[in-house]
Amino acid sequence: MEWFVNTSVGGAIKGLQAVTNVRRFVSLKAVAPSQIPGLPSNREFPIGFIAFGLECAEGAQVTVNVHLSQAAPTNAEWYFYNQVTRDVSVYSSATFSTTRTMVTLSLRDGGIGDADGEANGVIIDPSGYGVPIVPVTEGAGDDNCFISTAAGGSAPHILGAETSLMLLLLMALGAALFVRKVRK
Repeated sequence: MEWFVNTSVGGAIKGLQAVTNVRRFVSLKAVAPSQIPGLPSNREFPIGFIAFGLECAEGAQVTVNVHLSQAAPTNAEWYFYNQVTRDVSVYSSATFSTTRTMVTLSLRDGGIGDADGEANGVIIDPSGYGVPIVPVTEGAGDDNCFISTAAGGSAPHILGAETSLMLLLLMALGAALFVRKVRK
């Protein structure tokens, strides 16, 4: 039994596959990160979350595979949103495949991976992967970008923008005087 959903971010298709002890899926929807309160501020969630519901025996341990349309980055971790406590945490029972295109989730009705926390034969699981936010490096986008690029890369910025501008003006003035002297 397999279900598919377009994620809320990036349009990636995710497939959901029952592996063990799942009677049937009852719901599957994409959830935008903006709809999940309490996300860690140092993480981004490139494809958002998926929320699925399934039926199983009360208190059962089940296994579900989530198929990703693209490989998750190597630094990605699977996160679970607990709707009762409103906590977002790393999912300790999630395992990425070696190709990182599949995540195996081990869930327990009323326990880990079940957002309602009740052993009632229904598991509700909102989850998705997050990656660390890459900080913007100092100096990115400053006025020396052209000079840096022309020099063949990101040369260290020893001089400030004002000093660099003065140097360029002096060089232009020197060139103009040289040309004037050569013409005489």
